[in-house]
Amino acid sequence: MRYRIGIGGVYSIENFNKSCNEAYIASSINNGQTIVHYDDINPDINNNDVYPWNLETAFLNYIVSGDLNGAKEIFKSIYVWLSNAYISDVYKIKTKLIELAFSIDKVIPYKIDNLNILKERFVLTVLKDEELNEIRRSFLQYLSEISFEIQNRRQQQVDDIISKVLEFINKNYKEDISLQDAAQYVNISYHYLSKIFKNEIGKGFTDYLTEFRIEKSMQLLSNKSLSIKEICQEIGYNDPNYYCKIFKKITGMTPTEYRAACRIRGIMLVKDKFLRNSILVVLLLLLIIQTALIFIKLYKPYVHLFSEEKNKDEKRR
Repeated sequence: MRYRIGIGGVYSIENFNKSCNEAYIASSINNGQTIVHYDDINPDINNNDVYPWNLETAFLNYIVSGDLNGAKEIFKSIYVWLSNAYISDVYKIKTKLIELAFSIDKVIPYKIDNLNILKERFVLTVLKDEELNEIRRSFLQYLSEISFEIQNRRQQQVDDIISKVLEFINKNYKEDISLQDAAQYVNISYHYLSKIFKNEIGKGFTDYLTEFRIEKSMQLLSNKSLSIKEICQEIGYNDPNYYCKIFKKITGMTPTEYRAACRIRGIMLVKDKFLRNSILVVLLLLLIIQTALIFIKLYKPYVHLFSEEKNKDEKRR
């Protein structure tokens, strides 16, 4: 188990919190030592003059990209600076974190319905906190909640983009379309669409479009009146040789071989259908015969009785 021990300065009992805060800051410094004294911290880390705006910018960038772990790592450094700069004034730390929360609000590129509720809850919580650890935990909790909402909203946006791109392909696969055309259609960058399309679909745009076209051509090959060249043009290719090459690469056979296989399969299906119908007729006849035999068996005694009564009547006469 890895751990670090921070040791604060020696103060009177009235300044116990100050010593605790110093110990927390010392334990947050990653200098390779297991035990770190606050008084031994590098003066560069203890520089209170300039707020690390570069860290805040990096922090906000991680938030926008949805990288919660990256944002937490940067926040550690920001919080160490705040804790060190305002060691004797916890209220200033709270104020800065509230400002940071509002900065997050400004850079989020999505509309989050319950953002104000989350932010209000964080502000009320952090104002009640007194210890540095409590303040830190409250902000990290808010950070996790915001990141979760951003991820959900981002996924919804990605799903909407992919849905529109698939619709674009379905409507325009007969034309000479490319990833750039699809990107313009959904109004996003070429590189971003390439990334999210592969992540969501599991294959690149070009591969998906090719397989989609080949699948459409397989349906058209069942139509005997269409030539290979006509089918090729119908799915967006101008070169029949290229189409045949791609078709074989994906299916393992040429379009002509596939068409022949479909014809044989169709004949077999007809024969199977005829055989199934013949079997059904035989089963139906057997059922009729069996029903007739049961009927005869059930009503035979009554037929015999009727014959005896008829004979008696004739004798009386």
